[in-house]
Amino acid sequence: MHIKQIIIQGFRSYKDRTVIEPLDKRHNVFVGRNGSGKSNFFSAIQFVISDEYAHLKLDHRRSLLHQSSEPILQAFVEIIFDNSDSWVPIEYNEIRLRRAIGIKKDHYYLNGKTVLRSEVLNLLESAGLSSSNTYYIVKQGTINQLATAQDSYRLKVLQEVAGTKVFDERKNESSSIIRENALKLQKIDEYFNTLEERLQTLKDEMEELTKYQNFDKTRRALEFVLHEIQYNENKAKLTELETKILDASNQQEKLASDLQIAHDTIKALFKKSKNTKKDLALLEEEKTILDHNNDDLIKRKFQLELTIKDLIERNTFNQSTEDELERLDQTIKEKETELEKVKPQYDNIKRQEEQYTRELTLKEHRRNELYTKLGRCNMFNTKEERNEWINNELQSLNQQLKEKERCHDKLYADSKKDQEKIVALTKKIDSHSKESEKFKKNIAQCYERVIELQKKRDQNQYNRNKLWTKENELEQKISSLKYDMLKIDQKLRAVTGKQIQNGCDSVRKVLDSFKSRGGDEAKIAEQYYGTIIDNLTYRDDTSLAVDVTAGSRLFNHIVENENIATAILKEMNKQKLPGEINFMPLNRMDVPTVKYPREKTAVPMVSKLTYDSKYDKAMQFIFGRTLICANMDVASRLSRSSGLDCITLEGDKFSSKGVMSGGYFNPSKSRLHTFKTHTELTKQLKQYEQELLSLNKELDQIGTVINDTVSDMQKNETDKCKLKGSYDKINAELRLYREKLSNIERFRESNEQALNQCKISVEALRRTKESLESELDQELLSQLPVRDREEIKALDDDVQKLKKDNSEVVNIRVKLETLKDQLENLLTNNLKRRREALLKTLDEISLQQRQIVNKNAELKEIDDKIKQNNKKIESFGNKIEEFVEKTALERKELEERTKKMNILQYKINEVTELLEKFAMRRYMLEQKISKTEKDIEQLGTLPRENLYSKYAQMPSKDLFLELKKTNKKLKEFSHVNKKANDHYLSELEIKKKLLCEKLDLVKSEEKLNELISVIDQNKTDAILFTFKQISKYFKVIFKQLVPTGRASIVMQVKNPAEDESDTSDDNFTGIGIKASFIDAEVETKDINKLSGGQKSLLALALIFAIHKCDPAPFYLFDEIDQTLDSSYRRAVANMIHELSNQAQFITTTFSPEFLEHANKFYGVMTRDKVSYIGCVTKEAALNFIEGSPEGQD
Repeated sequence: MHIKQIIIQGFRSYKDRTVIEPLDKRHNVFVGRNGSGKSNFFSAIQFVISDEYAHLKLDHRRSLLHQSSEPILQAFVEIIFDNSDSWVPIEYNEIRLRRAIGIKKDHYYLNGKTVLRSEVLNLLESAGLSSSNTYYIVKQGTINQLATAQDSYRLKVLQEVAGTKVFDERKNESSSIIRENALKLQKIDEYFNTLEERLQTLKDEMEELTKYQNFDKTRRALEFVLHEIQYNENKAKLTELETKILDASNQQEKLASDLQIAHDTIKALFKKSKNTKKDLALLEEEKTILDHNNDDLIKRKFQLELTIKDLIERNTFNQSTEDELERLDQTIKEKETELEKVKPQYDNIKRQEEQYTRELTLKEHRRNELYTKLGRCNMFNTKEERNEWINNELQSLNQQLKEKERCHDKLYADSKKDQEKIVALTKKIDSHSKESEKFKKNIAQCYERVIELQKKRDQNQYNRNKLWTKENELEQKISSLKYDMLKIDQKLRAVTGKQIQNGCDSVRKVLDSFKSRGGDEAKIAEQYYGTIIDNLTYRDDTSLAVDVTAGSRLFNHIVENENIATAILKEMNKQKLPGEINFMPLNRMDVPTVKYPREKTAVPMVSKLTYDSKYDKAMQFIFGRTLICANMDVASRLSRSSGLDCITLEGDKFSSKGVMSGGYFNPSKSRLHTFKTHTELTKQLKQYEQELLSLNKELDQIGTVINDTVSDMQKNETDKCKLKGSYDKINAELRLYREKLSNIERFRESNEQALNQCKISVEALRRTKESLESELDQELLSQLPVRDREEIKALDDDVQKLKKDNSEVVNIRVKLETLKDQLENLLTNNLKRRREALLKTLDEISLQQRQIVNKNAELKEIDDKIKQNNKKIESFGNKIEEFVEKTALERKELEERTKKMNILQYKINEVTELLEKFAMRRYMLEQKISKTEKDIEQLGTLPRENLYSKYAQMPSKDLFLELKKTNKKLKEFSHVNKKANDHYLSELEIKKKLLCEKLDLVKSEEKLNELISVIDQNKTDAILFTFKQISKYFKVIFKQLVPTGRASIVMQVKNPAEDESDTSDDNFTGIGIKASFIDAEVETKDINKLSGGQKSLLALALIFAIHKCDPAPFYLFDEIDQTLDSSYRRAVANMIHELSNQAQFITTTFSPEFLEHANKFYGVMTRDKVSYIGCVTKEAALNFIEGSPEGQD
């Protein structure tokens, strides 16, 4: 990060907008004559980033503005930082920081946005421009100040760099808290003394209060007895009156109950009679439908009986076929069992014959070879002649052997092919058998499917008939309900007012119109919440009280705000709709909070209602100031004491203004009851209409199912025909494959015999070959060896025995083979073929039997339905007769009940008038009792029992005299502190709290002292660490500046014996500097003993060391080479050149050495007291320096 560009306007000598060319990120040198504005340029940078200009007063701000004939009212300095290396952790590659001031303003701007100074400080801190280390800006005089400063000053500089300010601030905060705690402890101790005195005074006042309280108890006891006498007298009168009222009320309630029962009974009878007529009509209609269904079922039954008879006649020979098949199966089973027994015997004897034949052939062959060998003994004279003959014989044998092997391979291949054919045919037979069974099963499933589909069709048709009946019933019910709805709607208009109901209807039409249009008008409809009665629910026992309280206000309309109400009214007027409407805009309703009395016998009416909290204001407005009371006494009393309206569950209302209303209330005129009935009928009508709609959908679905079922039946019949054709085809193929398999197995035996004979021949030839080959190596003898002769003899015996055994085996094999062939031929060509023909016949018979079974099942089902219908028809006939009689009886009972109800109504009117008179008398007595109760309540807690019993039996006259004396005594205690007990307890509580607070303060002081010790140690560690770092860099930098010299900084500490109480960081007294400029081996001198130039160089070395310890992104040096000689200036210039690789340097100078390695040059000029800055060449900069005497601005 480095300063990229600086813009100045109106600041000190920079009147006009001065935009300095982009600076180099390394070393930039500013040159100019004295008074040209170099220092003002440095001040402009400090003005933005330094704490020196942090808090400007009015005079100071005015002094920073350019002074000229034309007043400058505002100025700003803007520094543009290059942040492409992300030195500052923000997202911008370029940071523009501006500070603007005026006479009355001082603002910071970051990238064009106004920011607080604290945000700017945080930004600078994150960039490494620490407020604790200000030596990244070195002004004129700073070097001299540091060079000539005392050691203690340099120690302060070190402490600033180490950041000990934070530790000092925390230590000061802790010390301040300790001092505050000490003051608090002192105040607590002082208050304790005052508190003890106050407690003693309160004890004395408590004794005097006890005397006063004794006399006051006597007074209250006397007043209580007097009030009780008066209360009892009035109460007795009221009780007597209540008895009369209760009797009259009971009579009225009984009469009202009887009237209500009579009314309900008449209503129920009327409804019952009406329902009876409806049921009668339904029964007659259902009976007619059942008659029609029965006729259809009887026709269907007749058709089924004819079909079944025809099927039975066609299947008379079924049993004989099954018997023949059973006998045939038994014969097949017996023959197969016999064949299974013969086959193993035949196979065993055949294997035995083959074994004997093989052994006989081989032994005869071997015997012949030995005889031939014996003949060769006489046939040849020499071994060579014999061997020649043997070789010729071997060639012939090899030729024969090849022929036999070829024959064997051919027979073996034929046998293998036959085996493969058998396997393939067996697989095909198995596959076709499975396919045949599968087709047979599928055909059976098709027949079963036909039955299922027929049942499904018939059941759905039956269900459809039932649904048609139900549809007819629902249509009649809907018609009846619409008639009831019309009547109840007329009644609702009568009890609420025609105009109010017209208004409700009009609002509904308007809302429907709004919803159909959509958009903003649909939103208006959403903000209409219905009437009061739509949005509340209540308990049945409170319905009368709620009805009387709200009256016609139950049909007030709740809306979100007055705009909704206006829109609805406007639309009503536009459509010319009639009706009376009272809107309740929720946003305009201000309902005060009501304080309800705490009574067990009374509850706020609003607490017994259930509604959405959204409508609380509307509900509170109508019901909030009404209490539901247990009886009229409570209602009368609370209406006077609470200022609220009170009502009983019977509807007797007591207004807070003194008006009472009540008496008998006709339930039939109840708005809530009528609206509830209207709502229930509406709900029921919607339910029936929904059921009818659902029923129609169900009928459509059943119709679709029936059509689909008929379609499935047709498809199933087509599938059955296809399956039957495939079944016949596959059975024909199966018979063909079985015949092929039988033929292959028949010829396979002869092939196997030939193969075995061929094997024996091959084996004999091989043995002959082996014998001849072995003879080639033997000598020619005149006769056979003894061993061969003995072998011939043994072979003769074996051959004779084998021929005999083989002859016997062949005879047995021939007999078994003949028997096997006979059985196989009988099974294959006779029995099994007959069985297949019988099974095919039975399959056809089975299908017809299934049809008979299905038709019988269908016939039984129809018989059951006919029986059920007959029973229903008979039941409906009986019920119709009963309903006719019932209708006549109900009409007669209705007339009698109506007469009784009129008599009851007359009696109720008489009792109501009497109750009104009683109510007025009771009201007067309640007023007197209420006043007495208030007087008793004002007495407070009752006195002790012994005081009450002392005065309870005294006459009223004596009680008044005793009360007069007691009041006189009480006047003597007029000065007593009546709250002495409370004050004493309060003071004790304060004392307890102060003790706790004192203990907390002591603990807090201990913890703060521990914290101060830790802070002091951390401060010392920070100072020592920073000192080591600066000391290290100071030596290295001085060595670079003065290669022949040596310098160091020294930490000066107190003598421990001087002040042992000092903390560790206070032991440091200063930072000393010692140096040698001549020779590194020469003893170093204190800085105060060196020349001015040497001191300045040491101060610069110290500043560079501080920079190394706490680096900044850029540095500002204002004529730091002023007091240096040329050699030191060059060394410092080289040092800046080296350091400019890591940071940016902006310097001013009057020396040419600084220009030698600088990267960019700027000239500062002034005209008419207005400064300007421009970029110049190195030569121009040298000309500036050579033409200007050294000095300050």
